[in-house]
Amino acid sequence: MASKGLKRIGVRILLLPASSAGIFSLDPGRRRFITWFDMYRVFKNLTFCYAHRLWNYSGRCARLHGHNALVQVDFARTALTPTGMVVDFDEIKALVQSYLDEELDHRTILFRDDPLTEKLKEWGEPVVTMDQNPTAENLARMIFDFVKAKGLPIASVQVWETPSSCAEYSERNA
Repeated sequence: MASKGLKRIGVRILLLPASSAGIFSLDPGRRRFITWFDMYRVFKNLTFCYAHRLWNYSGRCARLHGHNALVQVDFARTALTPTGMVVDFDEIKALVQSYLDEELDHRTILFRDDPLTEKLKEWGEPVVTMDQNPTAENLARMIFDFVKAKGLPIASVQVWETPSSCAEYSERNA
């Protein structure tokens, strides 16, 4: 019996065996369970070094500084390829590490409206501009979009700016 002034609520609990593996998602619009499926995943850690600053930001990151970034790319499939893989690690390295090395490594990454952009270009410095501040979140999204456009089964990208600070991007139905 509920106490006076308290409402009785129902709770739905889903118990799964400890050996279950997969991804579970909840449709927030309908508040019901929608999927549970087995999933194979592989992760590859890659690195690049970059400088950046956050434009129109009042914290320490408003000043130009650098990071030795660790990028973790996560790939997922419900079924393995005929060779028994999610994605070949060599293919991941060839595609993603090459992109990081050729496009981002040892470059200054800035918001396109940052006045420092033009000055650095005048001095011959390699600059990458973005349509938003070059936060770890936005870098994760940029890398994710690049890999997705190449047709690999990307599930998420994490960008670790420091050993204790990470941002992740994934898509709901990636």
